[in-house]
Amino acid sequence: MAIAAAKDAVGKAIPTLTGNLGKILGSIKQLNSDATIILYNLYNPFGVEKGQPPLLFKRT
Repeated sequence: MAIAAAKDAVGKAIPTLTGNLGKILGSIKQLNSDATIILYNLYNPFGVEKGQPPLLFKRT
């Protein structure tokens, strides 16, 4: 797969990833509000595009 095609595929998948991740984290916190959640190795292998936030997902 060419780099441009891979970037396009990742870009299209990010909204699904963030939506699913939000639901998963919300469910965990609902079941155990004291749970410590650690996300390991969640990064954008293509780097940050100009004007894009550096994080794929941020939950407060």
